[in-house]
Amino acid sequence: MLLMTQYRIPRTLIADMTNSPLISIHSHRPKIAILLMFGLYCSVSMRMNLSMAIVCMVKHEGSVHSHLNISLPKGCVPQTSVEYSGDLEWSPSMQSMLFSAAYYGSLFTSPFAGRLADKWGPKYTFMLCLLPYTLGTYLTPFLARTSYTSIWIDRFIMGIGDGFLMPSLGSVISRWFPHSERSTVAGFSSSGFQLASLISALFSASLCKTEWGWPSIFYVFGTMGSAWMVLWCIFSSNTPAESNFASVLEKQFLEGKVAKRATKQVRVPYRKIIFSPCVNTVYFCFFAHNFATGIMTALLPTYFKEYLYLPLHKVSTYTTVFFFGQLIAKYGGGMLSDYLNNTNKLTFTNTAKLMQGGGSYISFVSLLGLSFLPSCEDPWWALIFLGFFGLGASMTYSGYFTSLVSVAPPYAGTVIAVAMVYANTGSLLGPMMVGLIGHVTGNSPSKWIYVFLLGGCLMAISATTYLLWGSADVQPWGTVEANTIEKDTSSDKDSVEGEDIAGYARFEDSKI
Repeated sequence: MLLMTQYRIPRTLIADMTNSPLISIHSHRPKIAILLMFGLYCSVSMRMNLSMAIVCMVKHEGSVHSHLNISLPKGCVPQTSVEYSGDLEWSPSMQSMLFSAAYYGSLFTSPFAGRLADKWGPKYTFMLCLLPYTLGTYLTPFLARTSYTSIWIDRFIMGIGDGFLMPSLGSVISRWFPHSERSTVAGFSSSGFQLASLISALFSASLCKTEWGWPSIFYVFGTMGSAWMVLWCIFSSNTPAESNFASVLEKQFLEGKVAKRATKQVRVPYRKIIFSPCVNTVYFCFFAHNFATGIMTALLPTYFKEYLYLPLHKVSTYTTVFFFGQLIAKYGGGMLSDYLNNTNKLTFTNTAKLMQGGGSYISFVSLLGLSFLPSCEDPWWALIFLGFFGLGASMTYSGYFTSLVSVAPPYAGTVIAVAMVYANTGSLLGPMMVGLIGHVTGNSPSKWIYVFLLGGCLMAISATTYLLWGSADVQPWGTVEANTIEKDTSSDKDSVEGEDIAGYARFEDSKI
């Protein structure tokens, strides 16, 4: 008081010294959030650009209908090699295996990537994600013309880096942003997924038709990845305290508000997690979701080319409809869930069941319609059903993802680590199943009907099982008190730091 009286320091200035708003030109946190969004955009673009480029890379050997001596309806014109002027002789099954290669690599690193992010710091593990992606993208044109085996290995190594993506993002957000900002930042940064899906498809189609051809797609996106790594090295840090750009006021504001290591050691209830009906229901929902969306992400351009005979410029437009639907439902579904919960109109579990059940059944109906109604005569049906499928699939994030971070908050990192194995398995099996069904049917156009029906049935089953056994409430075994170790367990290999895991979990609830 004496200091304030003598020097007449305004009380508003004193108040401002205890606060550092997120949206401010003096805050470094918005720059971190933008870097996270741009990093997601680059990584997802480099993973997905192959699905758009491959329709220009692979040699066109005539239509499937002519190969099977099936007459086309009037008005259907197979696209010739004028637009799809590839020179690589890869069969449909080889293409499916190539899309799956990155998921094999991701399965390899997913189980321990979170622990490395906590130990080394997310600044470096994020670099481990983008570095193989960037190098692999630059090498894709050369390796693709060298041999199929070399390009498959290249995609596998890129997938190894992808396993570090989500743990690194979660660790950055938990270390840089207080609880009150994490949902906002996670929603903004994770929009890089949808932006990459929307923009890269259109951009890749344009590059494919230039005089430089499909190799330019990989050089452009590789350059974007390189630019991001330079910016990330300069402006990022593992914690605000280590930053050269965060102000003293911002560092003081964040002290005590961001993730810290817990002092109490707790044992992870692995047996309870593995045998919990609720958790296993959520895992199946995650698997079904990624199975269906994995097919769309990897093979939509191929479907439009082989089945609907769309020209290249329409392929890119049709592809973006699915991701645009996801982007709308991502924010709309999250806002609706928050409204229902905050106004006490529904319990957390009932809200999650509404979003999971409603989204999954909408996806089922959409895939059912996509199986039978679109044709080369009426391709516009695909626009309608793909849009609704994107809406439904994105709604489910407010269902099963809410459960992942709610059933056992102190152990959400472990729950999510196992969930990512299920998710990557679904993403892996989706494209593989397309190749298998194509092999069995002799690559008949009917293979897409079977593929969409299979994905739709999985979504319907996941909705039903979640309505029966799903929950977004904390389980009796999912608390620290139920698993606290009384003795000193500083060397216990099964112990975890609760706050770091909780920070990772809170990010996972809002991503994609």
